[in-house]
Amino acid sequence: MAFALRALFRAFQLYLENNPADARRMRFHFIGTDYAPPPLGRECALPLARELGIEKFVTEQCERVPYFDALHYLQRADAVLAIGSDDPGYSASKIYPCILARRPLLLVYHEKSPVLDFARRVSAGTAFSFADARDHEELARRILAGWFGNPMRRLQEGHDETAFRPFTAAALTTRLAEVFEQAAAVARTSSHR
Repeated sequence: MAFALRALFRAFQLYLENNPADARRMRFHFIGTDYAPPPLGRECALPLARELGIEKFVTEQCERVPYFDALHYLQRADAVLAIGSDDPGYSASKIYPCILARRPLLLVYHEKSPVLDFARRVSAGTAFSFADARDHEELARRILAGWFGNPMRRLQEGHDETAFRPFTAAALTTRLAEVFEQAAAVARTSSHR
């Protein structure tokens, strides 16, 4: 995650240099960034912010938070960040609540991550992808222009409800029930022979 996060912070650093009045009002709150329970959590965002000199704009609570607390934070955020790994196969299981929070969503993932494909399918968020985790400066400039430099993007909320519907609990439960019904039908047919 360090590469994508460094690019995001570098984009913010550039925005701070060029648009200080707007940038100074922004804050990044990272909550539950480590899977470890208290007090074992390790910071991952704040050290990178310190490297770039923007730590006063970043807070990090690295310990896990309960699920409903996480939903509370997502729904009250001005925007939600979904930052991915440089592993092309990385898929964030928590992307669904991020999308369902109906907040402006910024995604930074490897171009082959399944998260980006899913976000495109349901028209969720503003995505920035990378293929190579060596040059964060180029990615930072794209994020600067496409997110920080575009206030309308930072206001876009929601997703395509129709496209998302097959992934809801109700739809998946219906599909599972259909599988059980088919299995029961096969069992009934087999027992009558």
